[in-house]
Amino acid sequence: INAEYGGIKILIEIMTESLILESGTVWCKKGMHEWNLDEGSGEREWCKVVKFSGSYSSPPQVFVALSLLDILSVSDHRVSVKASNITDTGFSLVISTWEDSGVWSIRASWIAYDTEKALKPGTMINNGSCSFSKSSHPNFSLGYSHSTEEKSFTHHISFDKEFSGSPPQIQIGLSKIDHSLATEFVNITTLTENITTEGFDVTFRTTGAVSYTHLRAHE
Repeated sequence: INAEYGGIKILIEIMTESLILESGTVWCKKGMHEWNLDEGSGEREWCKVVKFSGSYSSPPQVFVALSLLDILSVSDHRVSVKASNITDTGFSLVISTWEDSGVWSIRASWIAYDTEKALKPGTMINNGSCSFSKSSHPNFSLGYSHSTEEKSFTHHISFDKEFSGSPPQIQIGLSKIDHSLATEFVNITTLTENITTEGFDVTFRTTGAVSYTHLRAHE
């Protein structure tokens, strides 16, 4: 507010508190209103509105990843999570499955942050997601095999812009899994390696006769 009193100009700034960073988990399961992921076929999705404890000055960036999965064993394991309809007060958590898969329950972890206020001056942030499959990456090596030895697949991810100073910290999680029922269990580990100011390697490791058709990592 600009005001003038007695020939003196006065500037009054009114500051409103807004969120900078917040995190949480959401547990969703069969029995919740309109849950449709445990039966049927074809593409199905279920949404839950997540409200922040306050409001951000503008819609924040939202990171979402799987932290628990309880899936029916009668078909291939297929599930995806993402954040949609992001506003300054919340977002929609979208859980989806497809074909004849059935999901009993799921827990997703999320982080919402203001890209400008959550960082120290002069620092930056990079975020995104990458999908991996045999069709998109010919060297994708996590398909079905009778071998029980450890298998791994590594892909290099480059940042949109180089970080200045030291290499950044990386947070990564799985947001989509397409796992073949040809095997009896889900066994997957994600690692970040060789982190530099220009990018990093993401590595997926699994053991046993495990088959993955499609994976998506969110960083």
